[in-house]
Amino acid sequence: MSRPLITFYVVAYNHASFIREAVAAALAQTWSPLEIILSDDCSTDDTFSIMTEMASSYRGHHVVVVRQNRRNLGVGKHINQVLSTAKGEFIVASAGDDVSRPDRTERLYEAWLRTNPRVSLVYSNIIETDEWGKPLSCRDFAAEKGLSAKGPLIQWSLDDHIAGRSASVHGCSFAYRREVFEEFGPLADSVIFEDNVFNWRAEGMSGLALLRDPWSTTGTTTSR
Repeated sequence: MSRPLITFYVVAYNHASFIREAVAAALAQTWSPLEIILSDDCSTDDTFSIMTEMASSYRGHHVVVVRQNRRNLGVGKHINQVLSTAKGEFIVASAGDDVSRPDRTERLYEAWLRTNPRVSLVYSNIIETDEWGKPLSCRDFAAEKGLSAKGPLIQWSLDDHIAGRSASVHGCSFAYRREVFEEFGPLADSVIFEDNVFNWRAEGMSGLALLRDPWSTTGTTTSR
């Protein structure tokens, strides 16, 4: 079976203090073929120049695209711009203050293949850190909702969510089929937390799955 093209994006705004680690983690992903989109929402700091510098010096086999919005668009419109150009069948999400383990893309895709029926979105538990990278806690999203689970994957649909049988979600570890964006159209301009929107979209399609290992790390900074 041929390996599909996957898109890994890093969306950033004023993330100069964190962006090197985020971009380095994207470039180190083990999955291939991989399209990496580094997208800046017209930052007022050095975020874009750091992205450009790192992309220019990259000598690996991934396809790397660097872009910047001409003006600050905000989260919803920024994500729309990125996803309208993404070519992958599967989309892995990351922000400028998120750091992914090298095999995050591979692990999430493998987890998605194990779901039955195939879900629309899969994500993992995460490790939260302070702004200096010191680990604060490991988020177990199933445990936070009081869900007991056997095995590495928890899967649910919209009906399960309504019945209270769904886990908490966090966008820094999301990966989803591109249809989650295309079938419902662009995000509204007012969207600040795109993970909440994609969560509901995916639950209304073929459901979600949580991979209980932590494959993503997020800092405490909140600028997007």
